[in-house]
Amino acid sequence: MNNVGRNDPCPCGSGKKYKHCCMLKAVPSERLMAPQAAQIGAALQAALAHHQSGRYTQAESLYRQVLKAAPHNFDALHLLGVLCHQMGRHADAVDLISLAIQQSPEPFALNNLGEAYRAMNRFAEAENYLRKAIALMPQYAEAHNNLALTLQAQNRADEAEASYHQAISFKPDYAKAYHNLANLYKNRSQMRKALLCGQKSLTLYSADPSYWLLYADTIRLLSLDALDAVDISFLVQAFKKEHVDPQSLERVASALICKDAAVTSLLDCINDADGGLARIEQAFSEGRLASLVGMPLLLVLLEEALVTNYTLERLLRAVRHALLLVIVPNDAAQLESAPSWPSFIAALALQCFANEYVYAVTLEEEAAAARLIADAQTILNQNTLCPAAPLMLIGAYQALYRLPFAEKIPADGWPAQVQRVIVRQLIEPQQEESLKRDMPRFTAIQNQISQAVRQQYEENPYPRWRRRGNPSQGKTIQAGLQSRFPYQTFSGDSPQQPEILVAGCGTGSDAVQIANSFSNARILAVDMSLSSLAYAKRATQALGITGIEFGQADILELGTLNKQFDVVVCSGVLHHMHDPLAGWHVLTQLLRPNGYMNIGLYSRRARIDITALRQLIKDADYPSTLAGIRQFRTDALSGKCPVDIGSLSGSPDFYSVSACRDLVFHVQEHVVSPLEIQANLQQLGLQFIGFELPNPEARTLYLERFPDNPACDSLANWDTIEQVHPQIFAGMYQFWLKKI
Repeated sequence: MNNVGRNDPCPCGSGKKYKHCCMLKAVPSERLMAPQAAQIGAALQAALAHHQSGRYTQAESLYRQVLKAAPHNFDALHLLGVLCHQMGRHADAVDLISLAIQQSPEPFALNNLGEAYRAMNRFAEAENYLRKAIALMPQYAEAHNNLALTLQAQNRADEAEASYHQAISFKPDYAKAYHNLANLYKNRSQMRKALLCGQKSLTLYSADPSYWLLYADTIRLLSLDALDAVDISFLVQAFKKEHVDPQSLERVASALICKDAAVTSLLDCINDADGGLARIEQAFSEGRLASLVGMPLLLVLLEEALVTNYTLERLLRAVRHALLLVIVPNDAAQLESAPSWPSFIAALALQCFANEYVYAVTLEEEAAAARLIADAQTILNQNTLCPAAPLMLIGAYQALYRLPFAEKIPADGWPAQVQRVIVRQLIEPQQEESLKRDMPRFTAIQNQISQAVRQQYEENPYPRWRRRGNPSQGKTIQAGLQSRFPYQTFSGDSPQQPEILVAGCGTGSDAVQIANSFSNARILAVDMSLSSLAYAKRATQALGITGIEFGQADILELGTLNKQFDVVVCSGVLHHMHDPLAGWHVLTQLLRPNGYMNIGLYSRRARIDITALRQLIKDADYPSTLAGIRQFRTDALSGKCPVDIGSLSGSPDFYSVSACRDLVFHVQEHVVSPLEIQANLQQLGLQFIGFELPNPEARTLYLERFPDNPACDSLANWDTIEQVHPQIFAGMYQFWLKKI
């Protein structure tokens, strides 16, 4: 619990300010001599001060001292019960708050008792006490909100919605109720309503990271028909939030940018014979590009995420072309003096680095870029500071750390927007090279397919990510899985320090998410690619994440570790092995009895077009190099390559070199169906728990067909659903298992 000030809400949950509630309520209910009453009051105040500051052990000790002297003291019973609830000891909370209610059935105590029952998934008892609290205090907004949460947990969404509205009617500035209502709408796939409620909650209170996470998830799922409902100021802020994955915001941000007048006025020039060069130069001369390059949403998008909108890509490519061939050579001084241009060119350099320079380049551009590099080298060889704009433009065509004179580029002392490029294009890659040299090697890599896959990811680590965050404290294994799958039962004690294997961790994204999900975990994250491991270690260190040990290993050889794990995670790896079932068998042997496994596999039905495209690329002999991938994209978008460009350009993986290579150039790929997964599980002795569904609509489709299976845990049923909706697992099957 954070420190609570006099004017903050009271920790007891009454909804009153602390100074009007427990700060003044610490008066024993027993008839005591005045000196004893004063001592108890002082002890309660001291206990509450510890409680407020998160010193739970000291607070509990003082509360119990009060109860030893006055066993029926309402405040000590109630507040100790609240403390136990906050510490996860919900059964103790129920016992203590029940005793307090026997002394005085205060509405806020009834509300807190209901909350303790709700935390134990005893929804009927929770609802009973929350309704009693409301009966005593009809305008008790917090109780209405908590009742709504209880109803929502019982799939009584309409009643829950009504209760949230009741809470808001009694407390119009109730940010938490708006946040919870937004979550309800999101789970019902009512994204416009979810967005409006989420934005309202942020208007009222923007300091809670969970509000931003829900907002970002809503933006991720929002239909482009609802763009008019987006408050761009919140979108810009969200890109910079520590716990928000900026890529989840990109689709909507790109669509909004493409609707902006500053962009639409330029889009028609892209099809000019010169790629819009003349008209973009004219727009620059007339000052009409200022509104484009100074657009806050565009700048933050280019800096923080990968653009996956081909219309916007074409414009960015055209502006880069004009900068290189005309604007920088002719107007470099004007660029340096204009406030918005240095920031834009730096942001463009970050974007091109993020997509690994996937944009097509003409021979004319190659020659001009070579001249720019030569000029920069001459300047730096004279120990003179290179102007920022040309250096940043070089960074939009080639990573700075790859330049032959990279060591002469100053590591600091630049303006903030330039420094961000220096860090990402120069300093971080140098750090990764150092980490790569010192990376532990746990096993040999002998299998021929394993060696080929390793080589791909050495050249193109994937995925490249900026942030993966979760502001909540990690949970035990059982509690974490229970929150994911509320209709399953997870019994048994969780290990105090669970040992978790992330097999095929790639660039570390999955390892970070696991570290954020499970508390006190000791994580071993292995991969075949040293480049990927170095990226992972550098990125996790930058986030301050500890408890992850990285090392090089092949899944097929992991049996040589001679140890077992409580959880094994292997997402997006098995389907790139020569024999996925053989690799899966090795992982199962590494899992302790009753341990849990998280697996990611490709869907046969969802990837039917990708499978056909992989064959087309193989037949056309496009090489899996930067030049080959650029050529394939150019041919696909110009109609020279017979592909469904609508489907392909709609895939986020089309927009960077490593992702495109992983999508359609991979050296090895297998696909499965739910029934094939089921057959494999029978061979391996694993029990299916459920899919992690990225979109609530998938669960809705399942329950419409199979309403008697709220756990959604039948692979045969999912096979039926997928036959009708083949793209429902377009990303991957992501599912949890238990070893039986």
